[in-house]
Amino acid sequence: MRKVILYLLCACLLCGGCSSALPAEERSFAVALGVSAAANVWEVTARIPTYQQGGGYLTLSAQGATLAEALSMLDAAAPMRMHYGQTRLLIVSQGLAESADFPGVLKALSRLRDMRLQAQVCVTADDLPAFMDALEPQTGTRLSKSLDILLETRRELGVVPEASLSSVLLMGERQCPVLLSAALAGEESVSRQGMEAPPERQSVRSAGDIRFGGSWLVNAAGQVKGSLSPRETQLLNLLAGKDLRSSLAMRDGAVTLSDAGCKVKLDGNTVFCDVRLRYTDATLSEEGVIRELSDDIRAVTAKLSAADCDALGLGRQAIRHFTDVTAWKELSWPALYPRLQWQITVRLNTVT
Repeated sequence: MRKVILYLLCACLLCGGCSSALPAEERSFAVALGVSAAANVWEVTARIPTYQQGGGYLTLSAQGATLAEALSMLDAAAPMRMHYGQTRLLIVSQGLAESADFPGVLKALSRLRDMRLQAQVCVTADDLPAFMDALEPQTGTRLSKSLDILLETRRELGVVPEASLSSVLLMGERQCPVLLSAALAGEESVSRQGMEAPPERQSVRSAGDIRFGGSWLVNAAGQVKGSLSPRETQLLNLLAGKDLRSSLAMRDGAVTLSDAGCKVKLDGNTVFCDVRLRYTDATLSEEGVIRELSDDIRAVTAKLSAADCDALGLGRQAIRHFTDVTAWKELSWPALYPRLQWQITVRLNTVT
């Protein structure tokens, strides 16, 4: 028995000594990672915890002639080894998202060591370092947990899309992804620490705020082309069959939903869209709800067509009717998609 116990103790010591994992306090966890590019200069920014008494967060920034060089310089600027296992947001500047480089950027970020593939892909028109400085916990003390709660709440309301890095990369030509939109609002205090900054420099808590709502549309080439407001994004989520049980925003009022559903079916060059709503209260008449909702859905589908964004996966339905790749290519789906005709039906059922 003594030999067995001694053997187990030695095994435990050997296993502990062979571990190559760094303790949490010896890593710089990027809660958010941002990328922008202009005039052949790439800039990456990261929001990391300070791990000092009292908590707080720090914005790191680095530049390079390529994305890989900028990321390498970010590693050099970090006080500890960079780690992306806790990343909640991948934030890309609007200019970069609209460029031909964007698909390659997402693939490169997905290959980073320990990258969290559940991170939400976000596009902003704001300055990325200022955006990062405004990222502060709105609930609790941890930014990662605060972002989890905030984004989950927005998804339940339907005003933002589900845009994890893994899901965005899985979508291809036959279904285009829709990305999270965010904007900096209010007064912000920009503070950065880069290669040139002294190690003791600390981030100043920002007075700014960030609004998450709406979405950016990605075309078949993988580039951002157009956007939707939070209300339009809610309608897109409705068309995609997402379970919406909240207040559906209207131009002239609101509808309190108890249940909602939608079926979208492609038949030739026509898309049949059947929307069914069960609601408990509305500030509009039934005729008003049907008329306004039909008009708004038609406006959203027009934006999808203009952006060449097949976010509803109609191409996946179309390809089922073809037995070989040659026949599918002859259809020329990218040219056909913007010309599809929509027939929209809205059916209401009042819950008393």
